[in-house]
Amino acid sequence: MTMENSDDIRLIVKIAQLYYEQDMTQAQIARELGIYRTTISRLLKRGREQGIVTIAINYDYNENLWLEQQLKQKFGLKEAVVAACDSLLEEDQLNLIGLHGAQLVDRLLEPGDIVGFSWGRAVRAAGGESAAGQPVPSGYLRADYRRPLRKTGKSLPREYADLRRSGEAESGISSR
Repeated sequence: MTMENSDDIRLIVKIAQLYYEQDMTQAQIARELGIYRTTISRLLKRGREQGIVTIAINYDYNENLWLEQQLKQKFGLKEAVVAACDSLLEEDQLNLIGLHGAQLVDRLLEPGDIVGFSWGRAVRAAGGESAAGQPVPSGYLRADYRRPLRKTGKSLPREYADLRRSGEAESGISSR
C-alpha cells in the first residue's frame, strides 16, 4: 500500500462512499465535487488497489458459481451449470436439471449446430422444460442415417423428448 496524504485518502473515501453507498454516478460525483469524471474513475481504482475500498461478493446466493468455474477450468468447458436442489425427491431434482439443461441448450445453440444427446430421465426433463420454445428446424438421425430432418416448430430438446416418448429416436443425434 502506497502512502497517501490524508487529504487524498479522505477524497478517495468520500468518492467511494458517494459511488458505492449512495449510488451516485461518476458524472454526478464529478459535478458535486467540481473535479473531472476521469479523476473520479482513477481515484475509485486507486481506492480498490490500495485496499481502501474492498468489494465482496456474497456467494451464499449462488454457491455453485465457484464449482461451475472449477469445472470450466479443469475440463476446458465453454460453460458449466451446477443445478443445486434442496429437495430430496428425484422428480424435483430431474425437473431442476431439465430446466437448467434446456436453458443452456437454448442459450448456446446456433443455427446449423449439431448436437448429440444421450438418453435418460435428465435429458427427457430438459425436453419438457425448454425455455425459449423457439421454432427451429430440428430432427434426428437413426442408426442408418436415412431419416430426413423434421420441422415441427418445437424447440430441439422438446422435440427430442417427444421422439423418445414415441420410441422413434434411436441414435440420440439431433441437428438444428
